[in-house]
Amino acid sequence: MSSSLPAKLELNFQLTPRDIYKANVAVTGQVLGRLRIILMIVMTLVGGSALFIIVGRGLGQHVPLGEGATWGILFTPLFFLYLFYGAPYFNAKSQYKNSENLRNTIRYSISDDLVTLQSATARSEMRWTTFLKAQETADLFLLYVRKGIAHPIPKRAFTSAEELSEFRELLRRHVKTVSFRTRS
Repeated sequence: MSSSLPAKLELNFQLTPRDIYKANVAVTGQVLGRLRIILMIVMTLVGGSALFIIVGRGLGQHVPLGEGATWGILFTPLFFLYLFYGAPYFNAKSQYKNSENLRNTIRYSISDDLVTLQSATARSEMRWTTFLKAQETADLFLLYVRKGIAHPIPKRAFTSAEELSEFRELLRRHVKTVSFRTRS
C-alpha cells in the first residue's frame, strides 16, 4: 500500500438492481444478527406447527401433533427463504423502479475530511462521523448511516486495486466499526 493517500478518491458508478438486492440481503443479515435468526427459526418452527394444528382444528379437522409439526417444519425454510432472499429482491426491484437517483450515475468524492455524494437530484456532504459502521461484501462496500440504512458502493467503481486499498485505509481510520471481507 502506498504511504500517501490521494487528496481525493473519485468514484462514478451506476447501481444495478442486483447491487441493490445484494445490499438489501447484507443489511437484512446485519440487522437481524445470528442470535436473532436462530431465535426466529425456533419461534417459527414452534409457531408454524401450532398454527397448522389450530387452523386445522378450527376447520373441524383432527390434526395430530406430529402432522402439525411436520407442516411447521416444512413451512419454516420457505418462510426464511422468502424473508432473506425474496423480500429483499422485491424491495430492490421497487427501489430501483421508483428512484431516479438509483437509476442514474452516482458520484462520490472521498477525502480525509468529507464524503461527498452527488446523484441525479441531490448532493450531500457527510463527515466521516456520519457513518456508524462500514461493511465489505464480495461485491460492495456498505456505509451505514443508521441501523438498517446503508449507502452501497460497488467494488467495480474502483479503477484499481490501489484505490480499493486506499478506500479500506480511509474506512479503517475514520469509521468506528468496520468489517472487511476475509479472503479464502
